[in-house]
Amino acid sequence: MKYTRGKAGPTSRMQLELTSINHFDMGLPNGRSRGDGVATMKSGVKAVSFLAQGKHHKALLAAGARVGETVDITVRWTARDEVTVVEVHPALAKAA
Repeated sequence: MKYTRGKAGPTSRMQLELTSINHFDMGLPNGRSRGDGVATMKSGVKAVSFLAQGKHHKALLAAGARVGETVDITVRWTARDEVTVVEVHPALAKAA
């Protein structure tokens, strides 16, 4: 991977189906989540590892992020198959 000297990587919006998730420092303001999932994007489907910290960690918890669930998120690419969550979008109301 090419070193970018502190430049931010590209962002993508995706539907991430969680295959594993671990929460760390649950009660602290800078809690974090790390896990894996299958991302569905405009460009296709890809397996990724993710990291969410601080307010994004709290937003994942509020969105009901559990194994098997799908969350709508915007991420910043940090490597070929690793991403950092930069926004969690509210779930759309499902038709009855």
